[in-house]
Amino acid sequence: MPRKNLVALVLVGLFAAGAAHARPAKLPGKVTIFDAEVIPAGAILTVTLRDLTEGIAKEATVARTSFKAEGKPPIHFDLPYFEVGIDPKRPYGVTAVITDARGQPLWESRAPVRVLTLGYETRVELMLRPAATPKAAPEATAFALDCGTTIFDVTIDDRGATLAGPDGTVVLPRVETSAGRKFSDGGSMLSVIGQAVYLQLPRRSYRDCKMTVAR
Repeated sequence: MPRKNLVALVLVGLFAAGAAHARPAKLPGKVTIFDAEVIPAGAILTVTLRDLTEGIAKEATVARTSFKAEGKPPIHFDLPYFEVGIDPKRPYGVTAVITDARGQPLWESRAPVRVLTLGYETRVELMLRPAATPKAAPEATAFALDCGTTIFDVTIDDRGATLAGPDGTVVLPRVETSAGRKFSDGGSMLSVIGQAVYLQLPRRSYRDCKMTVAR
């Protein structure tokens, strides 16, 4: 065989081998949800393949797929990934999360399930449990209320709010409200929703106040 033809065949073989490695493989799997019979409409399942090697970026993402997940579990999926990106000496794991239509987590895996390398399976089964509810930041009970030219010192307890300002001190009883915290004696009112504060005094309203560190 002429040398030119032999070189051409070698190059074709190398190209074919490279193309084969470039084609995505698929990691099949199944998601089961603990204590859930139906997944709400609009929910999204996201499955992620992570590199779990110590000393690199925490749980570096190797591949990820997302799709609608509605109806009754279990959910079957195929996670595409490139074999060329898999190092047989490294550990890999799969995690999953189901979010609602607003992007809030509903169910999630608690730890990565090992796959692909170091003797682990080339398919995966995941059990999702209710997502942990993030702890709300504690509400401020003592702060300075900066209302531009006027500053009030505010202290809040179970009974009400005490405001100390240029014209003296006023104590406002706590009243029921559907959002945030509200205090009023009928003539004055303090409303606190997160960092937003509204103060109504008999002679003036303060709408653009900011909460700062207590003086």
